Order: sequence, then structure tokens, then C-alpha cells
Amino acid sequence: MTGLTLAGAPIHDGLEAILFDKDGTLFDIHAYWCAIVRMRAELAVAEWFAPLPAARRAAIETAVAERLGATAAGRIRPEGPVGARPRREVAEAMAGALVELGARVTAAEVETRVFQPVDARSEESLGELSVLLPGVRTLLSACRLRNVRAAIITNDVTRRAEGMLRAHRIDHLFDTVIGSDRVSRAKPAAEPALAALAALGCAAEAAAAIGDHPGDVEMALAAGIGCRVAVLTGTHGREAFSGLRCHLAATLDAVGLA
Repeated sequence: MTGLTLAGAPIHDGLEAILFDKDGTLFDIHAYWCAIVRMRAELAVAEWFAPLPAARRAAIETAVAERLGATAAGRIRPEGPVGARPRREVAEAMAGALVELGARVTAAEVETRVFQPVDARSEESLGELSVLLPGVRTLLSACRLRNVRAAIITNDVTRRAEGMLRAHRIDHLFDTVIGSDRVSRAKPAAEPALAALAALGCAAEAAAAIGDHPGDVEMALAAGIGCRVAVLTGTHGREAFSGLRCHLAATLDAVGLA
């Protein structure tokens, strides 16, 4: 029987599967999403504000990036929406910011004229845009050796999540990827976790969920996941998990199998 440990101490027995969040848990959320936001803001300004002076265009790019949750210091804010909310809501937030700045644009146009072109442009450089966090390869390799199945549950789209895994050559360590495009209700709803459990053929009580956002823990609780671990490698500190029934880990280095 396999168990999950934290700093060497057992926290869950009878482990059959782990449901991982992607950004902030496996990958550096700030490096990846700040790069994507900059690309989106730059293209949006080129699409709707091209005639303006360069200084004004730069100011608009900064304002749009800030609205999406990327700070000038290269950090993603805890509330997002980028990195925290589904793609549809991020598109709505970007459209709202552009309208306030004087453009006539809808969320659907943001998706087709900004998000999709940026997807295509960044597709071949996902490995350069993303940074794998400490402890990821070690834990995933241990899961494979101990026949513990692994899934990713992310508010990113499935195709891009799978592309990041391939770019870092860890795709073979996962059994399924559930992006926000594969469910009708994204995290913190239980649906993504239930979809992953169904794909893995695993009962909720035999699974653990690991994520960096309170929404990851809330999803796991709603789905009846047997063990919840919050890692502090994303946008939230330990105070954000106060009152939630979960274990806290500084990094994935502290999480192991026994």
C-alpha cells in the first residue's frame, strides 16, 4: 500500500492517484503567465490602438496587463484573473479593460484576434516560457514507479497544458489532463476533479489533490478527495488557506511517497 508523506511524516494511506494543479504547483506561474500577458497586451494594442503615439500605446499595454493581473514587477496577483480564472473570464476582463480605454471590442473578438494568435505564436516556445518548479520530476517519477496515477487539473486549456508537459518531457508521467475547456464548470467546482477521477478509474477517497490556490483545495473538498495539500509556490501565502482543511508544503520537495 502506498502512502503520501509531508516532510517524511505520513498524511494519507491507500494512495492510488494524485490530482495536480499546473501553474504555481508544477510550473512557475509568474514566469509563464507574465510572458503570455505581455504578448496579449502588445497584440491587443496593435489591433485596436495602432494610430496612437508610442508612449500612449505603451501606457495602454501596461494598463491592460495590470487588469489581467500581471504587475510591473513581473508577478501575478493572487486574484488574477490570469492564472486563477478560466480563459473565458480572462477574455471578458481584457475586453472590459480595452473598452474602458476607448476600443470597441467584445470578449469573442479578444479570443479570436488576441488569444488564439498568441497561442499560435507561443506554441513552439512553451518550454522557454515555462519554468518547472523544484521537486516536480522527483515526485512524478516516484508516482510512476509506485503505480500512483497522475492527472493535471488546470484552468488553462488542455492543449496548451499538454504542450508544456511535452516541452519539459514529463508528458509520459501523466495519465490525463483536464483543462477548463473539457468541463462546463472550472475550479473551484468539483467537476474537474470528478472528471479526472473518472478518467483514472479512482475513488475520491483514494486520491490526493495538490495545488497552490485556495480554489484547488475547495475543488478537492467538494469532490470528496481524501487528502489535500497546498503548496506555497504560487501566488498565495499560508494565510490564504486558513480555515481550509489541507496540509501546507513550502514546495513539492517536501511531498513524497512511502
